[in-house]
Amino acid sequence: RSPAPLLPVLCFLLGLVPPALLLVGYNWARSGHPLQTGYDLTIFSPAVWWGLYKLLFSPLRGLFVYSPLLLLSLPGLVWLWRRHRLEAALVEAVAGVTVLLFSAWTSGEGLSWGSRFLIPVVPLFCLPLAPVVERAMGGSLVTGALLIALGLLSAVIQFLGVAINPWIYLGQLQADLGGEFFLEKTAAITSFIYTQPIGQIRHWALANSDVAWWQSWGFDAVALGLCLFLILVAIVNLRWQGRRSPSIVSLMIPLVLVLPITYVLLTRYYDSDRQFGPPDDAYTGALHSAVAQGSPGDGMVTVAPYHYHVAMNRFKARVPIVGFARQVPPLPETALPLLADTGRGENVWMVTSGFPPAAPDNAVERWLALNAFKASDWWLDDVRLVGYATGKGQSVTTRVVNARLGDEVVLTTASVSESAQAGQSLAVEFSWLALKRPIADYNVFLQLLTSGGLPAAQHDSPPNGGYTPTSAWSADQEVADRHGLILPSDLPAGDYRLITGLVNPATGQRLLVGPGQDFVGLGPIAIESGDQ
Repeated sequence: RSPAPLLPVLCFLLGLVPPALLLVGYNWARSGHPLQTGYDLTIFSPAVWWGLYKLLFSPLRGLFVYSPLLLLSLPGLVWLWRRHRLEAALVEAVAGVTVLLFSAWTSGEGLSWGSRFLIPVVPLFCLPLAPVVERAMGGSLVTGALLIALGLLSAVIQFLGVAINPWIYLGQLQADLGGEFFLEKTAAITSFIYTQPIGQIRHWALANSDVAWWQSWGFDAVALGLCLFLILVAIVNLRWQGRRSPSIVSLMIPLVLVLPITYVLLTRYYDSDRQFGPPDDAYTGALHSAVAQGSPGDGMVTVAPYHYHVAMNRFKARVPIVGFARQVPPLPETALPLLADTGRGENVWMVTSGFPPAAPDNAVERWLALNAFKASDWWLDDVRLVGYATGKGQSVTTRVVNARLGDEVVLTTASVSESAQAGQSLAVEFSWLALKRPIADYNVFLQLLTSGGLPAAQHDSPPNGGYTPTSAWSADQEVADRHGLILPSDLPAGDYRLITGLVNPATGQRLLVGPGQDFVGLGPIAIESGDQ
């Protein structure tokens, strides 16, 4: 008689119709027919039955494989329906919509312990366990035995996931099966010999521990003692609550204890964590070095396979960081606004690992080389810290040069500011004209000379950071080339001269501009004190 029981059904339909329409619309766009099947979709697929198997029963992602105890929620839902139909319908509706939606998702779930998509519905699956527990406590031996057996098995499986870093085994699966992040497309989705709980047992070792107080660098008795203390407080509090009516004070005591103890544990783990290398590793050092050399408002870009954990967990400076993966040009359109936003300040800093300069599959460095002004490139062990000037705040003047360097190249114009401030990075853009294909890969040198002719600042680099090498220039080709020059912060104010030219890094020989002259003068530069 009441419309209330219809609410779960309405919620279910409202949650199910949009995904269904999305599937039909996507299928129509891809195939021209909404009911056609049998083709591989990138994101959503109508193969919902396969998706349900993947999410609930597969050895790679199955919810009931990682938490066998939740199998009892199926009969428990029937028992719940008999006594509380409205609540049972609501559980069915919300959990059903979530499971159905992600059963159509085919892009994979990356390196996760089980299915990360189903985490929100785990509490809903736990609600029907209440009547199961009630039956077991009421004397049902079969229900009680199943509850204990599946509960212990689930606890052991989850302990394996917490105690041992799951990425170790997943990384091995990637290497063995070649699935990259999409392990759902490999034998791991169907064969139980690859199931992750078994893999965790195989990788049971101190070196793979994921527990803060049990790591290869030592045993932290303080951390273990604090964890055990919190468990003891919880047990005592639960027993106390069971004997008397709850009070605000009794409820606040665990919260007051948990917050400071958790902070202490996280702080100790932050100081001792070696999972991604020591806290003073080269990657962390490069991040801090960029902050130390940079100016307020500078942006930072990282390009590395897995080092984003360092920036998330260790690096605490308030600098905006945008992380990218290895990428062959061109960059996706979604990346361009992110990169452009990093150039709002005077400098952009790139920290990268595993890439040499001008790597063909470092699309981010290529974009920065062509859109900013490379000023520095340092190696810290196997990590590179590359600095770029943005030219923001500098009034640039284009100077006609038309200087011929040897018989290969002409420097036609140079765009540079007539004044700069000590501590800044001076942005310079050249326009080169190749008379013929150069016989060598030349570097462009840029020097700021004092009135006595001594270099006060200098920088050598291939054109555009190496992405437009001179040996690849063809006759009559015009090349735009950007460079940055870091001005020392203690540079005395005064008038200086800026010069440039081409040098063969293999021999150290510069291309001659005229008899006895091996550089091109770009005119005077007025340097102001850095404290202004």
